[in-house]
Amino acid sequence: MSAATGEPLAVLEHEEEALLTLVGLTAGRAVTGDLLVVDIGGGSSELVEIGPGRLARAAGVQVGAGRLTRRIVDRDPPSVEHVAELYRAADAAFDWTPTRPPAEVVFVGGTATNLLKLLRRAGNPDRDDRLDRVALGIVRDIVTATPAEMLAATFGLREARIRLLAAGAAIIETVLDRVGIEHGRVVDSGIREGAIIASDRAGAGWRDRLDELAHGWIA
Repeated sequence: MSAATGEPLAVLEHEEEALLTLVGLTAGRAVTGDLLVVDIGGGSSELVEIGPGRLARAAGVQVGAGRLTRRIVDRDPPSVEHVAELYRAADAAFDWTPTRPPAEVVFVGGTATNLLKLLRRAGNPDRDDRLDRVALGIVRDIVTATPAEMLAATFGLREARIRLLAAGAAIIETVLDRVGIEHGRVVDSGIREGAIIASDRAGAGWRDRLDELAHGWIA
């Protein structure tokens, strides 16, 4: 990999992953308000808080869309009872609270972006990038009504991704409840873009400047 890219291979620490996600999200724009970024993975989720004049704070919780789905859902499509249990389990396992209420919540990662894609392709192609409780309820209605294989064929999404959407919706709603906010935005960028931007901006010393880079430099 190093030979192909001309860049040295780096093994990232947990905090560095979080900061690179922020760099990918901000793309150099200055952070002007308290922000929470949530990356929903398969086995866990990562949360990063940042605001003007304060260091970024990263935390991980062992609640992921794949983990929840494997634990609770045993049929396709999932039942209404499965959906209710996904939310209860996510809420019970989400042992995290914010240090201060964010002004904005941003969701990144494949689960969040596929939730938004399904909403747009299922009848609202011009909807904005926000997910709120109404939108999450629509997703739940769709995935409990139709097998994942049929939804994949109809809407051009991967079947494996569709099977995780009910759990992803439960995690997102849990986050919204924890921070007391009505909706979050979905952004289709993250750690990959952050690594490219950080390396381009700071060169070989990008690891030593990650917190600075995460706060942005473009007014």
